[in-house]
Amino acid sequence: GPQLQLDADEVLSLQEAAAARYEEIILRDLCYENRDLTIYRGLRRAIFNWHRFVAFYERQNISCQELRRPGMAQRRSLQERMKSDRSTTREAFLLLLKKVLDPATKAVFIHGSSDTGPSLAFVFNCSFHDLTLFAGELGISEEQLPEALHRFCDE
Repeated sequence: GPQLQLDADEVLSLQEAAAARYEEIILRDLCYENRDLTIYRGLRRAIFNWHRFVAFYERQNISCQELRRPGMAQRRSLQERMKSDRSTTREAFLLLLKKVLDPATKAVFIHGSSDTGPSLAFVFNCSFHDLTLFAGELGISEEQLPEALHRFCDE
């Protein structure tokens, strides 16, 4: 590579941009209204991207520690961003569940295509196990999840 040495502000700017993009794509796939758009990938992709974001955060946090830069503010900022993104993702996930269970939504609770309305198979294209692990990572216990949620998930 070009062997550039970035200063703390440049690193922070790049970290913020990457974190913002992770948040954008995770929230895109947690937004129920996006399910008919070609960019939508469902919960499985949201979970996958959440794990990628957590790994990115951990790499960046370790990188800041290894560089031993006077970047305590930088590390703290990244930690605050992760905490904020976890909270935002949690709220988006809970809103998705609320909308799915709202009778006014009139979503079809079957796997496969249907002419009677949008199927939830594409929204809940993950296993119930993966969904509960994801919820746990967001601070939501299995007991807090709707009882019938397992019906929507892949087997």
